[in-house]
This record gives sequence, C-alpha cells and structure tokens, in this order.
Amino acid sequence: MTTEAAGHTFNEITDIIIGGLLIFSIIVSLIGNIPAFLYFWSIRKKSLHFALYTIVSAADVCTCVCAFPVVASLFNKRRPTLFNNYTFCGIWTLIFNFLQRFTMFMVLMISATRCIAVFAPFYKINEKAAMLACACFGAFIIVVDIAYVATAELSFLYWSPGAGSGVAPSVLPPGKSWTIYILLLLVIIFGISLAVFVSFVLSTVALLRRKEANTETARKFRGVTVTIALFTAVFLLNNLPLFTMQLLQSCIEWFELDDFIQKVPVLFWYGFMTSQFFFTTLNTALNPCLYLVRMEKFRTWAFQRFRKPSALYTVNSTYQSNNLASLAEAQRYKRNY
Repeated sequence: MTTEAAGHTFNEITDIIIGGLLIFSIIVSLIGNIPAFLYFWSIRKKSLHFALYTIVSAADVCTCVCAFPVVASLFNKRRPTLFNNYTFCGIWTLIFNFLQRFTMFMVLMISATRCIAVFAPFYKINEKAAMLACACFGAFIIVVDIAYVATAELSFLYWSPGAGSGVAPSVLPPGKSWTIYILLLLVIIFGISLAVFVSFVLSTVALLRRKEANTETARKFRGVTVTIALFTAVFLLNNLPLFTMQLLQSCIEWFELDDFIQKVPVLFWYGFMTSQFFFTTLNTALNPCLYLVRMEKFRTWAFQRFRKPSALYTVNSTYQSNNLASLAEAQRYKRNY
C-alpha cells in the first residue's frame, strides 16, 4: 500500500517493517544496556574507560526509549501521533539531539584515550580532567539549546519524512543566528566524527604493527584495544548515514537543491528517517552485544545474574564476600599471634 504526500510517496508496509525492526532494536538495547550500566557502574572507579562505558550505557537506554514516538508515527501512516503536542515536540527534540551529540563525544573520549594509551603507554591520563571535559561539553550543548529556545530563535515541528520532530527557524527567511546554529551543529557532528575516525585509524594501524603479545599484561592490553577499536568501528558505520544526510541536507538548504530531492523520493522518505533514528537505535542495540562478545568478565557476570535474578543489583557481591573473608582471616590471625 502506498500513500502520497507532498508529491512524494512512501510505502506503509516498508514503514511497518522498519518500525518492527526499531522495536526489536529497542528491546535488545534495553535488555543489554540496563545490565551493562549496572555492571560498569559497579566498576566505574577502576578505570576511566569503565566510567565512560557507564555513561554510554545510560545514554543508550535513553536514546532507545526516545525512539518509541518515531515507531508510533511509522505505524500510524506518518501521522504526528505523539508529536501532535508542541511542548512534547520541543522537549523530545532537545533530549534526542542532546543524547545524539553527547554520545558522539563519549565515543571520542573512549577512542582518543585508548589512542593515547597505545602511543604513550606510560602517560597517565588525568581521569578527573577527562570527566570534566565530558561534563563541560554536555553543559555547552544544553546552554546553547536553552539560549536559542529562550530567545525564540528556534521552533519545533513534526516532519513526516523523518517520522520525528526537529528544529526549524522561528522566522522566515532565517537570519544569521539560525545559520550560526546550523554551522555549530555541523562542526560538532563532523568535527567529533573526524576526530573519532582519526583516533580509530591511528590505534588500528599501531595495533597491527605491534608484535604478538607474549605476556599476560600485553595480551590484556591488546584485547582492550581491539574491543575499543570494534566499538568505535560500530559507531562509525552506524553514523555514516547520518553524516552523509546531514551534509546533503545542508547542501540542499544552502544551494537550493529542492529539485534533487523531488527526483529521489526514496531518499526523501527513508534517507533522513533511517539515518537519524533507525541506525542510531541500532547502534544502541549492537553495543551491549559487543560487550558480551568481547568482555569476558561482563559476560560471566551477566550469565550469573540472569541465572539468579535476585543478585542483579548486588554486582559487587563476589568481591565484597572475598574482602569480608580476607578481613575475617586477618582478624583471626591477629588474635592468634
């Protein structure tokens, strides 16, 4: 069944299939990322990467939850559905855009810090400074968005080709402030993506040139580096459509290439929607799968907890029991001698 709108066509059956795949990705993401968050939270102080993975897992849970209104629109012939309310549109758009950009920065931090560890293994990264950088970036995004909303420079609207809500200039034709906002968005997206890609390439090349690990420490270091390289590769592959469509959309607006979109209705109805929402949600589902495959301790912990659900929230129970046993043994030794 095909529905026409604005001179273009979209296929309702295709929408339902994509909506079903989104639901599947959301379920996998929730089942995988909630335990991942609990696990990484329990060991967040052991390593900077564990702290960053904790934040990524939490952001992934929120991102996949944000995909529910998009699914509702896909199942409802691209009607606004939940996006009928302007306040909901505004809040949802700000939250989703924040999560998308903030997650990009977190991936950059994970990839860049590993790249530094590969090339300068004896350099100690300041973990507090790294976490402060994440907080400052998040605050910067929030402040910019709130400032633009407070000055009525942005408006929010439902866009049926994207099956979701987005930002638009409040005044037409848009002024310089709107151009600055879009340029800032592009700099964040492409700047972070380029930095992630460069750190990924450098780490991968250095890893391939290294000799085979002979010690346990070297094998562990190599394993962690491979895991982060795969994590970064999954991010880049899932976000490549987003980068492409953002660049295309900017070119269409700046060079007035509306005729190009008119000639490619599939790109119009599915390019923007899949790049913005489908692949982003898919990325959140693939991350916990990667954790299970590559992180043996997480895999062991997850299997033990699912066999005994009551222990799900006592992540450190094993370590606590061992510490208590060691303390009791030390006290007995002290009393005897």
